[in-house]
Amino acid sequence: MPEVPSTRGARSGQTSMREFKVKPAGISFSVPAVPPSGNAYVRHTRTGRHYVTEEAEQFKDLVLAIANSKKLVIRWKRYGVEVSIFLGKKQKGDLDNFAKVTLDSLVYAAIIDSDAKITNLRMLKARDIANPRTVISVWAE
Repeated sequence: MPEVPSTRGARSGQTSMREFKVKPAGISFSVPAVPPSGNAYVRHTRTGRHYVTEEAEQFKDLVLAIANSKKLVIRWKRYGVEVSIFLGKKQKGDLDNFAKVTLDSLVYAAIIDSDAKITNLRMLKARDIANPRTVISVWAE
């Protein structure tokens, strides 16, 4: 199991880590960005048209580029996903609002074939002023 951030006893900008049980083999990668909030994911025009914001498209394209460079593609009946979000200075957001964009980016990048197959979702949020990022792990459930 990946390490889970703990800020207890750490100085500002530092993250100490602790380990949990090992999960089934899968993939893990780091995205050097924080996903936009779900509230800033889709916008609506006055005519009722829906569109994905530029910020969300950029995050999805970044995940796609990483997936293509590392050949990250897995196919299982069910997935477990862990998303660790490390916020930078003055960044904020509700943990649940980061999930939609992150999971949709996994499908967009063809890392998984459907986010409906995710049966185990773990979300973590911590602060790392020096290195804001999103660490994503996917495994067979």
